[in-house]
Amino acid sequence: MFDINFITQDESEYFERKEWLDEKYANKLPKAIWALANNLSGRQEPGYLVIGVRDADGQLSGVTFNDEQIRQVTELRSSGKIQPLPCYTVEKFCHPDGEALIIQVTPSDAPPVRYDGLTTPQDCLR
Repeated sequence: MFDINFITQDESEYFERKEWLDEKYANKLPKAIWALANNLSGRQEPGYLVIGVRDADGQLSGVTFNDEQIRQVTELRSSGKIQPLPCYTVEKFCHPDGEALIIQVTPSDAPPVRYDGLTTPQDCLR
C-alpha cells in the first residue's frame, strides 16, 4: 500500500516522521497520536506517523523493527491515557535501505479526544 515516496515526504500537520523509536520519542508518541486523532488540520482524512526515516534528509535510517516494538506501539491505544480510544493501524514497511513503521491514525468521530484529561493537544505538546 505504501511506497518509498510516501514515507519520505515532507512533514506537515498530518504527517510526521522520526528516525528511531527511542525512549524520548516513545513518550511523545501517544501525544502525537492524540493530536492526529483530534483532526487539528480539519482534513477528515488519516494522519501518519512514520518511524525509521531521518528528519534531516527524509531517507530511511536503516533501522529494523522487531515484533515486540510493533506490539508496544499497537498497545498504546489501550493504556487508558487517550479517551475515547484512538483508531489507528501499525504497518511495517520493508525496503532494501531499511524498515519503517507507519502509524495511520483515523480522525475521531467524537472529538475532542483527551490525553490524561487534557482536551487540547497544544497544551500537551508545548
